[in-house]
Amino acid sequence: MKLLSTVGAIVGIVAGIVTVWGYLNDPLAPNPVDNRLVGTWSSKYSYPTSMGRNEVDSISTLFRNGKYNVTGEQTFVIGNDGTDLKATYELSGAGTWSSESDNLYMTLGSLKTSLTSVTTDRETIPAQKIPRRIRGNFTKPENYLADGTTQQYRIMSVNGDEVLLRTANSAGKAFEISMHRQGMNP
Repeated sequence: MKLLSTVGAIVGIVAGIVTVWGYLNDPLAPNPVDNRLVGTWSSKYSYPTSMGRNEVDSISTLFRNGKYNVTGEQTFVIGNDGTDLKATYELSGAGTWSSESDNLYMTLGSLKTSLTSVTTDRETIPAQKIPRRIRGNFTKPENYLADGTTQQYRIMSVNGDEVLLRTANSAGKAFEISMHRQGMNP
């Protein structure tokens, strides 16, 4: 009798685990990501800002589980008349993504940047040569872009290894981003 109740308890535990696993990993549940977008993508684009422009050269990996990573370089350009001041940062970020109809949504989970150089009067100065007290005056992008911020992109086209997106800057001015697939899907 004791053996029968032990076997019954084990069967009940296994059945419970299988039920919970099946609920959490339902293969028939709607997938909030567009599988055409899963993969590693490079993009290089710029868009206008109130003081000049923002230039981005990045690699983004969009995973099937709705997570993403991004690494690259971001340059803030102040001025448009040839006497530009440029502050270039190395960036690394992560977050979640989803898609619905013709829209891609990316929510920032974390962003870390590091000043790499400043260019002025066509001379580039590495960050290590800028005195620490002056380097501290450069605002880091993560200081004004809060974790949890979501950006919406309109998916204009998906053609195999190229995706064209349209979005807007903080002033509402639309611009496009062309992404190119790198290597195999993750």
